Formats: sequence, C-alpha cells, structure tokens
Amino acid sequence: MLLLAKGAKLTTDLLERLRGRGVKELIVDAKYLPDVASPEPEEPEESPREPVPVAKNRKLPSGALIHSVTRPVGPRTEERERAAAARRDALAARVGELFARAELSFREPPATGSGRTGPASLRVCRGRIDANGLRDLSRQSIDDLCADFDLFTAVGLARPPAVENQPRDEWDDMLAVPPEALSQLRTHAVRTTHLALAIGTVAGLRKWELEHLAMGCLVHDAGMTLVDPSLWFTERRLEQAEFARVAEHPRFTLDLLRGVRGVPAAARAVAVQIHERVDGSGYPYRLRGGRVHRLARLAAVADAYCGMTCDRPHRAAFSAHTAVRVLAAAAIRGQFDPPAVRAFLETVGVFPPGTAVVLSDGRCGRVIEADRNRPVAPRIELWDPFADRFTGEIVNLADPPGPVSAPPDRCVDEPAAAGRPRVIFEGAFDVPRLRPA
Repeated sequence: MLLLAKGAKLTTDLLERLRGRGVKELIVDAKYLPDVASPEPEEPEESPREPVPVAKNRKLPSGALIHSVTRPVGPRTEERERAAAARRDALAARVGELFARAELSFREPPATGSGRTGPASLRVCRGRIDANGLRDLSRQSIDDLCADFDLFTAVGLARPPAVENQPRDEWDDMLAVPPEALSQLRTHAVRTTHLALAIGTVAGLRKWELEHLAMGCLVHDAGMTLVDPSLWFTERRLEQAEFARVAEHPRFTLDLLRGVRGVPAAARAVAVQIHERVDGSGYPYRLRGGRVHRLARLAAVADAYCGMTCDRPHRAAFSAHTAVRVLAAAAIRGQFDPPAVRAFLETVGVFPPGTAVVLSDGRCGRVIEADRNRPVAPRIELWDPFADRFTGEIVNLADPPGPVSAPPDRCVDEPAAAGRPRVIFEGAFDVPRLRPA
C-alpha cells in the first residue's frame, strides 16, 4: 500500500493519518531534514525593569505592593502605549458584563395635587452583580498595573472623548438607558479604578486591599442605571430636588450588592461611600471623618478628579492642572482626607502624566511621571515641533540646573534659562495623547 507518493508534502494532517495507520517512524534524507525540522523557539529577551520609587520619609508597610512593583526602563514607545490602551479598552468592554441580565420594573411616583404623575424616576432591578466576574476584573487590573505602572496611570488619566452614536447591546436595551450615557458610566468606572489603584499603590496598600478598592470602584456607579437618565444625562444644571434624587444612586448600588456572596465588606464600603466627604458634605449618608472607610476616602479623590476632567452634557471638562488645584483647595477646606490627597499628589503631581506643557526655557513636551518628593517638578518627554514627534529625550525638572540650549526661533525666559527650567504653561499646544477609551 502506497502511503506517501513522491513529492508529497509532510503536513500535520498527513502525519496524523500516518499515525492512524500505525506508522510510528519516518526516514527522511538528511538533505531534506532542514525543510521538515521545526526551529527551536527563541525565548524573548526580557526588557530591563526598575522599581517604582517611593517618596522620602514615607514609612510604608513591609507587605505594600509598591515594594514589588517594577516598570520597564527607557522612554515610552508606541507599542507600549497601544498595549496599555488595549488592556484598558478590554477592561471597559467587560464592565457591562458584571451585571446580570435581569428584569427591570418601573415604579411610578405618587400623584401630584393636580392628579398627574411625573415620569418614572426609579427602576427596581431584581438582578445582582456578578461577584466572580468583579473579582476577576479587579485582579486583572492589578496585573495590568504591575505590568507597566506609568502607562497604567497615564491611561487612567487620559481624558475620554465625547461619546456619540454608540451601538446598543442586549444589556443596553434591557436597561433602556441611552448608550452614550452607559458608555460614560463604564468609562468613568475604568478611569476611576485605574487612578485609585495607582494612588493606593503609592499610599502603601497591600495587594488584597487594592483588590477590594478596585472591586468597589468598578461598580460604584452601577446604581445610576436605576435613576432616570433625563436627570443625570442632561445639558442643564440640576435643581436641588433633582440632585437629591440622583444622589440616591449609591443606595441602589448597595441594593445590587445586597445578598451577593464574594464581595468583601471593604469593597461594598467603597462602592457606597465613594461620594462621601470627611467634612460631612457628601452623600448619601453624610458620613463624617473616620466613619468613612479609609479605602473610600482614597477612592473619593480619584472619583472627583476623573469626574472633573471628563466632559459632561452641562459643562466642559476641566484641564488636568485645574482639577488638581480644585482638589487641593477642597482638601484645605477639609472635604478630602489629607493623607489621600498627599498620595494623589505623589502619584500624579501638580501636572498629571499626559499633560502637554511648555517650559520656561522654550521647550515643550508631555509629562510622563510625577516626582514623589517634588510634585511641581515632573519628568518631561520633549516634543520636536519641527519634526512633529516626540524625541524620546527625558528632562527631569527635579534635577540640579545645568546648561540649557534654547531651540531656534523660540522666545526664552533668560533668568529661568540660567537655572532649573520650570513649567509655565499647561495644555498650551496640541500633541498626540493616548488613544482615549
């Protein structure tokens, strides 16, 4: 029986058929051996990595995750940026899958004096949040943070674009909420989670604490799907009574978490208390001081920053630097926990990563990392306006001053050029940013 004809090409399928016929060995002429032998796979070389720095005089627990987190060495590359953005987009796509496909019923408000009823503003959901999926996403987020701490922080800070004409899926149709509104909720949840995890790492949280923090941040606005979208997705400022109805959404989130096994108490506290303020001005319970969970106090800073730097139907987004200034002023007034704000400033600095800046010596670039000890002196990747690209050259504004050569045809601040350069403008020119979610 002829099993192999002259000139037959050895394929995987053919070898399986021969094995089925009982053929266990093949004799191949030595001169044809390179054609059928598979090359040994080359092990990819690991890129050098360095630890994430810790601020001086900070006493962090020995089990803090920051002691074991490393980051790639060298300038930021497009490949790394695309990989980080892809991980973020994958997380955003799975956030909607956390919620079970459950029936929704509408509860009409009581009749008014005129005998008419207003629009249905409250939906009752019989579904529950998928605890296993929530925990998996939280752990995946921590793995992404450990893979590239700087870019993980940067993609969380990247400003999302205006959302238009988003396709609806089965979950969107069931909730009867505009797809652009749902996309805004999911994007905000992912940005808040990224920033909160970065802040928590710098603050010295352990891995299991970061997992609870991420779980709470991912679902903290889930209750908004049970609020009338005409209230929270509107182009006008809400009246006091309307805002009070929107401020009930943490209670609805708690209802979605009630009876769900596998969601720790700390994660529930973050989801429900993220809008509380230490001075008692938050909602929904107006908790004060130590009654607000310490993880929720940290998450509140991340949520506030992400909310301010996102476009809303009734207002434009704040610039990154303006949002930092507003947060710092609120902390001075006692609204936010001082240690949480300190960790925030150590993480993002006064000029957060990704911010386009102009230096006092005429050069421009983007912030790639905050200095833990000097928040006003970040590391800058320079931008070449003539070649229309980033040069890869890194300038650390915290380094001692040295000789500075001014770029041609640029106005230079002479006193500043003789010393250490500083940031004089923020967002003053257009440079490519990370692809938004």
